Amino acid sequence: GFLVYNERTYPNLIRLFAGRALFIANGDKDANCPIEGAKLAIAAAEDAFAKAGAKDKLVVRVNEGVGHSVTPDDRKEAIAFCVKWLK
Repeated sequence: GFLVYNERTYPNLIRLFAGRALFIANGDKDANCPIEGAKLAIAAAEDAFAKAGAKDKLVVRVNEGVGHSVTPDDRKEAIAFCVKWLK
């Protein structure tokens, strides 16, 4: 998740991941990583990964009604993501 201190913090930093494998999971009810800030960072990541020609290396999951926790489905998908990309 992302705790955005202002609209420039994580959206700028997350661009540094472009081209590398990145899995993002966030709950839309997460008080620690508010969805409004996460959406800014996610949009920046999607833009940067597209520009890097690496859209396939970015996975974003926003879970409705979920707070600050990892769902069983997120865990399953994250493991599959790691098996695919982190060899």
